[in-house]
Amino acid sequence: MKRSFAPVIVIVSLAVVLVSCGEVEPNAADHRFVGEMIPHHHLGMELIDQATRRVDDTRLRRLVFEMSSYHVSELDQLHEWEKEWAVKPAVDFPGDISESELADLFALSGRDYDLRWLELMIDHHEGALDIAERQMREGSDGAAIDMATSVSRVQTDDLSRMRDLLVLVGQGA
Repeated sequence: MKRSFAPVIVIVSLAVVLVSCGEVEPNAADHRFVGEMIPHHHLGMELIDQATRRVDDTRLRRLVFEMSSYHVSELDQLHEWEKEWAVKPAVDFPGDISESELADLFALSGRDYDLRWLELMIDHHEGALDIAERQMREGSDGAAIDMATSVSRVQTDDLSRMRDLLVLVGQGA
């Protein structure tokens, strides 16, 4: 009985083609995205955790709770990539807030706290947009680009809502 290896060769060749088409090695932009978004999101969670206990304005409180929901799932994925790609979290990143600014914020209360929290979180979100936009332009990993696209969409919406709240809370409305 004569055996043909043609079907095996075709299957192996097809598998190689499928793997090479579907898997793109993460590039430097992907590494930078993960490295910057990890400390960025950790800082965001710190601000959100503080705000859940301190915000006075009901509308702002609702937004704070909504914001906490997406940070957790994104952080889980970012930490997976951090391990898988051997990424070191960045020390400096767009949207960082200094220790002195945080201390000043945490010393405030009431409407003053709400207003300052909004100002800092607006700056923080603008930094996230910078990180996300660079990833969408320069990244090669499809899943990381998808996350950056989601970050951009969600945080752009958050920014609009925070800017509106900044005016309303500032006016005492």
